[in-house]
Amino acid sequence: ILALATAFSFIVTSVLYKHSHHYYCKHKNHIKQYEHPIPLHQDIYPSLGDAKVLVIGMGRVGKSAFKAIHAQLGQQVCGIDSDPDKINKLAKLGKNAIVGDGEDIDLWENLNIQNIELVLIALPSIEDASNITQQLKSTNFNGRIAAIARYEDEVEPLINNGVDRVFNFFTEAGLGFAEESLLWAKVCSESKQ
Repeated sequence: ILALATAFSFIVTSVLYKHSHHYYCKHKNHIKQYEHPIPLHQDIYPSLGDAKVLVIGMGRVGKSAFKAIHAQLGQQVCGIDSDPDKINKLAKLGKNAIVGDGEDIDLWENLNIQNIELVLIALPSIEDASNITQQLKSTNFNGRIAAIARYEDEVEPLINNGVDRVFNFFTEAGLGFAEESLLWAKVCSESKQ
């Protein structure tokens, strides 16, 4: 009986978790009445400063995009990641970065994103990217949203969920690899003459 109850609880949890953000949005006013009146430290969201571009996810792709944009725009780009270590490393370098979970509806309701013109979602999960896109749209964000896809069949669902531009990770990486290799080969062939 205990094994069946455990298995059943996993099934129920997986179904509920898949729709957890929807349920939270629907019932958050009722849920919030049980919150402590003094918010926790992680529930106080800092300013994005002068940022016009927001990069969500500071993994390999997001961090590379962040650095490239920072080289052009300086403090007008802000990075967000749920990993405090990644954000602290960027902050120690004087970069504009904050700790936050892009899937947290409270983040988008409390973060001032009026000046943000472009959001780059650099997360490997299209479900997460779609969820963040829907949350941005629900806060009346009217800027542009770009996201990455690992596979060709992930592009259309992201566009259907409101992403303005989708970059196929492997296609773009292949193009970059080819361009860099051609430049390198040209330099090598010129140096041999």
